[in-house]
Amino acid sequence: MPNLVDFARHGYIVVGVEYRDSNKVQFPGQLEDAKAAIRYIRANAKRFQADPNRFIAMGESAGGHMASMLGVTNGLNQFDKGANLDYSSDVQVAVPFYGVVDPLTAKTGSASNDFDFVYRNLLGAEPESAPELDSAANPLTYVNSTSTPFLSFMVRRMSLFQSKIVKSFMMH
Repeated sequence: MPNLVDFARHGYIVVGVEYRDSNKVQFPGQLEDAKAAIRYIRANAKRFQADPNRFIAMGESAGGHMASMLGVTNGLNQFDKGANLDYSSDVQVAVPFYGVVDPLTAKTGSASNDFDFVYRNLLGAEPESAPELDSAANPLTYVNSTSTPFLSFMVRRMSLFQSKIVKSFMMH
């Protein structure tokens, strides 16, 4: 990941958000936590001497999935839970580093059994047996006119299949 201090020097808010992982809560708990953190920072922007209109969602792997979900759910309020609901949870840019974009399709191209374990924990079911859960955790479901701009990174170890999924997402 890039040097985050450089972003802060240019006026962006840099915060390491702790959210409950899939071992503790099923989707959408993680997204609700991240959106609550954004609203908290916005509500306290003066105290933190931060510009409340300069948020970048950035993460790698599971954090990349979270950055994607934050970027495509701008303007949608179904994941806004908890405090500071009078503040926006929108981000201005999303930068996912090799995050899964389309869980069920990615599983098809994965040679790893880890994928089954991770997504079974995240969704509480196999993606094939619960398409509504797979769809709910899929950033492609939410791409719309209020989605933020994306800068996406892929790594060499990604399969050609996974690279095609990310490229497809970026074309939406």
